[in-house]
Amino acid sequence: MEFAFPEQVKYEYRINNGEWVSLSHGMSEVTFSNLPSGTYHFAVRSRYNEICSDERTFTIVVHPAWYASIWAYLVYALLAAA
Repeated sequence: MEFAFPEQVKYEYRINNGEWVSLSHGMSEVTFSNLPSGTYHFAVRSRYNEICSDERTFTIVVHPAWYASIWAYLVYALLAAA
């Protein structure tokens, strides 16, 4: 797709094959906070005059914080046992 007027391009995304979420015109960033740890499939596409581009899919892995990892729980258990 060629975009003659980039300010009219609208981006859409979805996570784990959910509903498409549209961003405002001119917006090209998405920020997520407080996502639980796990694996997510993030898909994005652009829309210009009701024509959608092919979607691009990314796999994102969110690891737990160090204090909630398996290794940390093992250390906690050893300390509690001691």
